[in-house]
Amino acid sequence: MNKNFYERERVKRNSGFTLIELLVVISIIGFLATASMVVFNSVRIKARNAARNRDMTQLMKAFRLASDNAGGTIPETSGAWVCVSASCSGAWSTVAANATIDSFIAPYIKKPADPPDPTRGYGGYIVYNPTDYGRGSGTYINWLLERVTNVPGVCGPGFFWSETANYTECLAKVE
Repeated sequence: MNKNFYERERVKRNSGFTLIELLVVISIIGFLATASMVVFNSVRIKARNAARNRDMTQLMKAFRLASDNAGGTIPETSGAWVCVSASCSGAWSTVAANATIDSFIAPYIKKPADPPDPTRGYGGYIVYNPTDYGRGSGTYINWLLERVTNVPGVCGPGFFWSETANYTECLAKVE
């Protein structure tokens, strides 16, 4: 009986994983986790850009509806950019909201919130209605898209304006 007990104990001790086996499994799991985070990060960036383009489309519609109801006019911004999102961040944090513009579009849209992105240094949706902007007079909306591993963002309802290593700047004219 004692012999069987010792034999079972010896088998129990030798049936576990070795340190090398555990390290190999942990390193494989770590590699897979890292690879999936890279893939998920680009998916998150694309989702934020899609949200920005969707919000931009809604802002364009709100401006058009408000303009139609105001006899085809949009309030002047006094030659300054105006923040029309919930907040403008980074270098655009100095761009202030305008109560006249806010009340103009308020019946048609809730101010969109630009998804955060620390790499752009800018954030939000801004509007400007100059007499001449190199593209003619009118009202323009400007927004930024994140780059996905050296691939520029696609501006959706607007058109490409400029580009840096971190973002694509888009501009659209409210017709």
